[in-house]
Amino acid sequence: MDQAIPLTWGQRRAQTFQMFEGGPEMVRLFGMDRPKNLKTIYEILGNEDFEVPGMAEYNKVMADIRELLTQEPIPGINGEFEPSIPPEEMEMDHALWVQYCKEWFYTDEAREAKKNNQAGYLNVLARFKAELTIVNMLAAAAPQPEPPEGGASAKGAGPAPSGNMISSPPPAGADVVGPAEPPQPRPEEMAAISLEGR
Repeated sequence: MDQAIPLTWGQRRAQTFQMFEGGPEMVRLFGMDRPKNLKTIYEILGNEDFEVPGMAEYNKVMADIRELLTQEPIPGINGEFEPSIPPEEMEMDHALWVQYCKEWFYTDEAREAKKNNQAGYLNVLARFKAELTIVNMLAAAAPQPEPPEGGASAKGAGPAPSGNMISSPPPAGADVVGPAEPPQPRPEEMAAISLEGR
Protein backbone atom coordinates (compact mmCIF):
# COMPACT_ATOMS: atom_id res chain seq x y z
CA MET A 1 0.00 0.00 0.00
CA ASP A 2 1.33 3.43 -0.91
CA GLN A 3 2.02 5.72 1.98
CA ALA A 4 0.84 9.30 1.78
CA ILE A 5 3.63 11.78 1.06
CA PRO A 6 3.88 14.34 3.88
CA LEU A 7 2.67 17.80 2.92
CA THR A 8 5.21 20.55 2.60
CA TRP A 9 4.89 23.71 4.71
CA GLY A 10 3.61 25.58 1.64
CA GLN A 11 0.97 22.93 0.93
CA ARG A 12 -0.22 22.95 4.55
CA ARG A 13 -0.43 26.75 4.45
CA ALA A 14 -2.44 26.69 1.21
CA GLN A 15 -4.72 23.98 2.61
CA THR A 16 -5.33 26.05 5.75
CA PHE A 17 -6.29 29.10 3.67
CA GLN A 18 -8.64 26.89 1.62
CA MET A 19 -10.43 25.73 4.75
CA PHE A 20 -10.81 29.31 5.97
CA GLU A 21 -12.34 30.25 2.60
CA GLY A 22 -15.09 27.72 3.32
CA GLY A 23 -16.51 30.17 5.87
CA PRO A 24 -17.67 29.68 9.48
CA GLU A 25 -19.23 26.27 8.78
CA MET A 26 -15.93 24.90 7.50
CA VAL A 27 -14.02 26.48 10.40
CA ARG A 28 -16.33 24.77 12.91
CA LEU A 29 -16.34 21.47 11.01
CA PHE A 30 -12.55 21.17 11.24
CA GLY A 31 -12.37 22.60 14.76
CA MET A 32 -10.20 25.46 13.53
CA ASP A 33 -11.62 27.76 16.20
CA ARG A 34 -10.40 25.56 19.08
CA PRO A 35 -7.37 26.75 21.04
CA LYS A 36 -5.23 23.65 20.39
CA ASN A 37 -5.90 23.78 16.65
CA LEU A 38 -5.50 27.55 16.48
CA LYS A 39 -1.99 27.20 17.89
CA THR A 40 -1.07 24.82 15.04
CA ILE A 41 -2.73 27.09 12.47
CA TYR A 42 -0.76 30.10 13.70
CA GLU A 43 2.45 28.08 13.35
CA ILE A 44 1.52 27.04 9.80
CA LEU A 45 0.83 30.65 8.89
CA GLY A 46 4.15 31.73 10.39
CA ASN A 47 2.53 33.69 13.23
CA GLU A 48 3.50 31.54 16.21
CA ASP A 49 4.16 34.67 18.26
CA PHE A 50 0.45 35.53 18.20
CA GLU A 51 -1.51 35.02 21.38
CA VAL A 52 -3.99 32.19 20.80
CA PRO A 53 -7.48 33.11 22.08
CA GLY A 54 -8.55 30.73 24.84
CA MET A 55 -5.17 28.97 25.06
CA ALA A 56 -4.37 30.22 28.56
CA GLU A 57 -7.78 29.07 29.81
CA TYR A 58 -7.41 25.71 28.04
CA ASN A 59 -3.97 25.16 29.60
CA LYS A 60 -5.37 26.09 33.02
CA VAL A 61 -8.18 23.52 32.76
CA MET A 62 -5.77 20.80 31.58
CA ALA A 63 -3.42 21.58 34.49
CA ASP A 64 -6.37 21.36 36.92
CA ILE A 65 -7.41 18.00 35.45
CA ARG A 66 -3.89 16.57 35.68
CA GLU A 67 -3.67 17.63 39.34
CA LEU A 68 -7.13 16.22 40.11
CA LEU A 69 -6.05 12.89 38.62
CA THR A 70 -3.30 12.58 41.23
CA GLN A 71 -5.76 12.93 44.13
CA GLU A 72 -8.93 11.31 45.45
CA PRO A 73 -12.34 12.96 45.77
CA ILE A 74 -13.75 13.80 49.19
CA PRO A 75 -16.71 11.59 50.25
CA GLY A 76 -19.85 13.62 50.83
CA ILE A 77 -23.45 12.97 51.77
CA ASN A 78 -25.83 10.65 49.90
CA GLY A 79 -22.96 8.85 48.16
CA GLU A 80 -21.90 12.02 46.34
CA PHE A 81 -18.29 13.18 46.15
CA GLU A 82 -16.66 16.58 46.37
CA PRO A 83 -13.56 17.38 44.31
CA SER A 84 -10.28 17.61 46.18
CA ILE A 85 -9.73 20.95 44.40
CA PRO A 86 -12.98 22.96 44.43
CA PRO A 87 -13.95 25.46 41.72
CA GLU A 88 -12.14 28.77 41.91
CA GLU A 89 -14.98 31.25 42.11
CA MET A 90 -13.22 34.30 40.66
CA GLU A 91 -10.33 32.85 38.66
CA MET A 92 -11.86 31.87 35.33
CA ASP A 93 -15.00 31.37 33.26
CA HIS A 94 -16.82 28.33 34.68
CA ALA A 95 -18.54 27.63 31.34
CA LEU A 96 -15.13 27.35 29.65
CA TRP A 97 -13.96 24.96 32.38
CA VAL A 98 -16.99 22.76 31.74
CA GLN A 99 -16.53 22.94 27.95
CA TYR A 100 -12.84 22.00 27.95
CA CYS A 101 -13.33 19.31 30.59
CA LYS A 102 -16.23 17.84 28.64
CA GLU A 103 -13.96 17.57 25.60
CA TRP A 104 -11.32 15.89 27.77
CA PHE A 105 -13.77 13.12 28.73
CA TYR A 106 -13.52 11.84 25.11
CA THR A 107 -9.71 11.67 25.02
CA ASP A 108 -7.52 8.60 25.32
CA GLU A 109 -6.15 10.06 28.55
CA ALA A 110 -9.65 10.11 30.07
CA ARG A 111 -10.41 6.55 28.95
CA GLU A 112 -7.12 5.38 30.44
CA ALA A 113 -7.86 7.16 33.72
CA LYS A 114 -11.36 5.69 33.89
CA LYS A 115 -9.88 2.21 33.48
CA ASN A 116 -6.76 2.42 35.64
CA ASN A 117 -7.25 5.41 37.94
CA GLN A 118 -10.88 5.35 39.02
CA ALA A 119 -10.33 7.59 42.05
CA GLY A 120 -8.63 10.26 39.95
CA TYR A 121 -11.27 10.01 37.25
CA LEU A 122 -14.03 10.34 39.82
CA ASN A 123 -12.23 13.37 41.26
CA VAL A 124 -12.28 15.06 37.82
CA LEU A 125 -15.95 14.16 37.47
CA ALA A 126 -16.75 15.66 40.87
CA ARG A 127 -15.06 18.91 39.84
CA PHE A 128 -16.95 18.86 36.52
CA LYS A 129 -20.26 18.51 38.36
CA ALA A 130 -19.35 21.32 40.77
CA GLU A 131 -18.44 23.63 37.87
CA LEU A 132 -21.61 22.64 36.01
CA THR A 133 -23.71 23.47 39.07
CA ILE A 134 -22.22 26.97 39.14
CA VAL A 135 -22.85 27.45 35.41
CA ASN A 136 -26.49 26.43 35.78
CA MET A 137 -26.98 28.62 38.85
CA LEU A 138 -25.57 31.63 36.99
CA ALA A 139 -27.79 30.89 33.99
CA ALA A 140 -30.88 30.63 36.21
CA ALA A 141 -30.01 33.90 37.96
CA ALA A 142 -29.42 35.84 34.74
CA PRO A 143 -32.20 38.34 33.95
CA GLN A 144 -34.52 37.21 31.19
CA PRO A 145 -35.06 39.64 28.29
CA GLU A 146 -38.46 41.33 28.20
CA PRO A 147 -40.61 40.47 25.16
CA PRO A 148 -41.06 43.44 22.77
CA GLU A 149 -44.28 45.43 23.05
CA GLY A 150 -47.00 43.86 21.00
CA GLY A 151 -44.85 40.78 20.50
CA ALA A 152 -45.46 37.24 21.66
CA SER A 153 -45.92 36.91 25.40
CA ALA A 154 -44.30 34.30 27.55
CA LYS A 155 -47.51 32.28 27.28
CA GLY A 156 -47.59 30.18 24.17
CA ALA A 157 -43.91 30.84 23.50
CA GLY A 158 -43.17 27.17 23.97
CA PRO A 159 -41.35 25.40 26.81
CA ALA A 160 -38.48 27.21 28.43
CA PRO A 161 -35.04 25.81 27.74
CA SER A 162 -33.60 23.51 30.36
CA GLY A 163 -31.49 25.05 33.08
CA ASN A 164 -28.78 22.53 32.25
CA MET A 165 -27.12 24.66 29.61
CA ILE A 166 -24.11 22.39 29.11
CA SER A 167 -24.36 18.64 28.73
CA SER A 168 -22.83 16.10 31.07
CA PRO A 169 -19.80 13.89 30.26
CA PRO A 170 -20.23 10.48 28.62
CA PRO A 171 -21.53 7.64 30.79
CA ALA A 172 -18.99 5.41 32.52
CA GLY A 173 -19.41 2.49 30.12
CA ALA A 174 -19.48 4.50 26.91
CA ASP A 175 -16.80 3.99 24.29
CA VAL A 176 -17.28 7.08 22.19
CA VAL A 177 -14.78 8.74 19.90
CA GLY A 178 -15.23 12.46 19.35
CA PRO A 179 -18.92 13.08 18.58
CA ALA A 180 -19.99 16.57 17.61
CA GLU A 181 -22.32 16.71 20.62
CA PRO A 182 -21.88 14.18 23.44
CA PRO A 183 -24.79 12.31 25.04
CA GLN A 184 -26.40 13.83 28.08
CA PRO A 185 -26.69 11.24 30.87
CA ARG A 186 -27.52 12.32 34.39
CA PRO A 187 -24.29 13.05 36.27
CA GLU A 188 -25.55 10.90 39.17
CA GLU A 189 -25.05 7.84 37.00
CA MET A 190 -21.33 8.46 37.14
CA ALA A 191 -21.25 8.27 40.96
CA ALA A 192 -21.47 4.48 40.69
CA ILE A 193 -17.75 4.30 40.02
CA SER A 194 -16.22 2.60 43.03
CA LEU A 195 -13.02 3.56 44.77
CA GLU A 196 -12.41 -0.05 45.75
CA GLY A 197 -9.49 -1.92 44.34
CA ARG A 198 -7.02 0.95 44.62
